[in-house]
Amino acid sequence: MYEMVTLKEVKAWLDIELTNSDSNVALNYMIDSVTKFIETYINKQVITRPYTEFQDGDRQRNLLTKFYPIYSVTSLHDDPGHDYGSNELIATDDYRVYYDHGEIKLTEGEGKFFAGQQNIKLVYRAGLSRYQLVDEANNYIDIKESSSGTDYAIEVAPATTPFGKFEGYDAEGLATAIAAALNASADLALAYTVFYNQSSKKFTFSSGTDFDLKWFSGASSLKNMAELLGFSTSTDTQDGTSHLSIGTDAFTGVPDDLKVAALQIIDFLHNESAAGKGNLTQKKTILPHGEGTMEFIKDMPVEAKRILDSYSGAI
Repeated sequence: MYEMVTLKEVKAWLDIELTNSDSNVALNYMIDSVTKFIETYINKQVITRPYTEFQDGDRQRNLLTKFYPIYSVTSLHDDPGHDYGSNELIATDDYRVYYDHGEIKLTEGEGKFFAGQQNIKLVYRAGLSRYQLVDEANNYIDIKESSSGTDYAIEVAPATTPFGKFEGYDAEGLATAIAAALNASADLALAYTVFYNQSSKKFTFSSGTDFDLKWFSGASSLKNMAELLGFSTSTDTQDGTSHLSIGTDAFTGVPDDLKVAALQIIDFLHNESAAGKGNLTQKKTILPHGEGTMEFIKDMPVEAKRILDSYSGAI
């Protein structure tokens, strides 16, 4: 579900016809294994996803999250009684988030976390994957509602980036931002929802009445977000109350260099499989919060290792 590369990308890299399904089972297994392998190696999550974490309080002002980089914090409670209700919710102004290395610190004057067992409840999203919107490059949607017959260009603002945070939206954040932009437009009469399916890696636009997404013929065709969302730029999606990404898959938001590393390792495993091998064996000792050592029994591609080391802090 949280694979960092898609089957389509792997087949393109290995020069396997997309319609050839003979190796699908093996390749999907490699994709899953390599994703887990890379996340273990760099000690960071790749695909951004939600977590609920409970920690013991020790009268400290800060806590370290299990997963990082942090994308967003949904809620933070400090409750020795373990009810985690509204009275124990810590206001967002009362703590600071250090996104890059996964730390949350209470602000001066807010005291410290209570001493207790599992009294701190943190709901957050963490991972490296981001969707990058750039002004006047890929941040427009041309849309026409059947009732009006007029095309409107809707602009979606790039993500605001707090200090130290990895830039961009995660997939769910981008879906929320798109829906907000559509629903805030005075030119549009319909109410819209935009949903990202983590399993299929696709976006769905929905409303109660027919509308068109003018990816090809719209005035903003040279600066729309069709490719980013997995839609084709060579056709419009028309006459429907719901429009699903029509590509084989949508983008995952994974940084390009990490994708290259994953594809190189899968290529390595694929070739080794033909020789009756295909295991990337590893040993790892994990220390608190991202520190650790790893020893490889079998070498991985040099360029892939260089890329992964740059994310793990090994170089």
